[in-house]
Amino acid sequence: TGGTTINGELALNYERVCGNKGYSQDFRNKNKTRFSEDSPHKYKNNVNATRMLSNMRGASDISNNRVPIRSLGNRLQRIEINGKFFYPETHGHFFNFYMHEVGFTDCDYVANEIGAKFWDKDWHRPLELHVPCRSHLDIFLSMCNHRQVNFTCKSDFKEEFDKCIGGEDKRFDIQELTHPNIHLKCFRSPSKINAYLDYMGERLQKKEIQTKYKHRKTNAQRKDERQECLLLPKYADYSIQIVRHLQAVRSLSEYFSFCSKCHHTENELV
Repeated sequence: TGGTTINGELALNYERVCGNKGYSQDFRNKNKTRFSEDSPHKYKNNVNATRMLSNMRGASDISNNRVPIRSLGNRLQRIEINGKFFYPETHGHFFNFYMHEVGFTDCDYVANEIGAKFWDKDWHRPLELHVPCRSHLDIFLSMCNHRQVNFTCKSDFKEEFDKCIGGEDKRFDIQELTHPNIHLKCFRSPSKINAYLDYMGERLQKKEIQTKYKHRKTNAQRKDERQECLLLPKYADYSIQIVRHLQAVRSLSEYFSFCSKCHHTENELV
């Protein structure tokens, strides 16, 4: 939801923002109709659709050969070959093959919740990659919520843990992101999201018409902190075990290591 909000806020009020959750040129109309809580045109099943997309093989990976890239103009061929992937956007989520075809030469800001390999390409100018840094337990509980796993803090937690993680996460891979044209930066999330939006607002071109962003849910409502067993004082030792297990997941370990080194340095944006 944090990534959706950042993409939406920036695409709504600034020019040349390109993201998997929205583009500058048409986001104002979508915010006014499709994403409005009181609009008859809103996507009532947005949460379930977004979760479905995240689980659909190929929907979030441009390198997946099962999603062939076809001309945007040849819609009938796309329907015939790609089946359920025929439309470039669904429930406010743009597929990566569509983003790739449109290109990024007219983008000042690119937002994409995607594997690290997406960023390792020949960009037309140096890329400053902003990494949202979350705490171990916050990101873990977010994963559980996204995959609709009720983590119960039982003694043998491996099954629930694996369901929450959903396999090796590929969003952060320091080897893929080590590139002379990529400069890694960080900010704390979700605590610093508003400060980050202000930071970017000073660097992007404002639209002539400024509009209030209407929040849209892409995940089910998280539990109250008093209901999350991992956040209760009596489970403090248990939480330490979860952190250790998260550190054993290679990409997550690299992610937490990067964030730890980035905090309190010139590379921390806000």
